Amino acid sequence: MRNEVELRPVTFFGTFRSLTVSIGVSEYRVEDGDFNHLLQRADRALYQAKHSGRNRVLVDLMAPDTLMAV
Repeated sequence: MRNEVELRPVTFFGTFRSLTVSIGVSEYRVEDGDFNHLLQRADRALYQAKHSGRNRVLVDLMAPDTLMAV
């Protein structure tokens, strides 16, 4: 999805604009306990993707400092 968005510029008021997408991913684990913790981990991965150059997907692997780019 990220690649497809990047490859297809859009027209905005007659000007072509490139778009990029940053995505944070996490999967539910028993250790999460509830949906809010899962969402916090995905949000953390999203903001790290944005701060590390944007236009990327990062997966939160639960342990501190273990984000993985895919």
